[in-house]
Amino acid sequence: TLPYRLYVPKNYDCGERYPLLVFLHGAGERGSDNEAQLKHGVQNLFKDPDSPVYDAIVIAPQCPEGDQWVMTPWANGNYRIADVPESRGLECVCAIMDEIRDYYNVDDDRIYITGLSMGGFGTWDMLARHGARFAAGMPICGGGDPSYAKLLKRLPIRTFHGSADDAVPVAGT
Repeated sequence: TLPYRLYVPKNYDCGERYPLLVFLHGAGERGSDNEAQLKHGVQNLFKDPDSPVYDAIVIAPQCPEGDQWVMTPWANGNYRIADVPESRGLECVCAIMDEIRDYYNVDDDRIYITGLSMGGFGTWDMLARHGARFAAGMPICGGGDPSYAKLLKRLPIRTFHGSADDAVPVAGT
């Protein structure tokens, strides 16, 4: 099991189709309390009352303590997907996405993913392994497999990473 938070628009209408946003947290928010994943990043999306996030379904899963979204050392920056199997956590995220799509009216053309640091790695990994599921991605301070760049060129991707990051080298992005 993988705990997650789910935001459904206040005025959800069964006749409408909604964008879906998946948010993957960083390493410091791992656990099982189903609250820590809300500490950094995702809460900023809800600060502006006019934000389009209020008109989207948002999933914020929580990676268990001791696990990673991608089982690779962050200090390396990049990795080869062929050498790193998909994590159980990301497999669960895919299952959660499917469950939400089955229950709510999700617009399959507007499914987005973002994450920071460890979640940035998860975002790159999900885009590389399951790119056809997403309309766009926004990995923040993560690393991925550069050999997948040609496969990802059809997807709008906006990424951010600062050179002051001492956990993940900026070269990973």
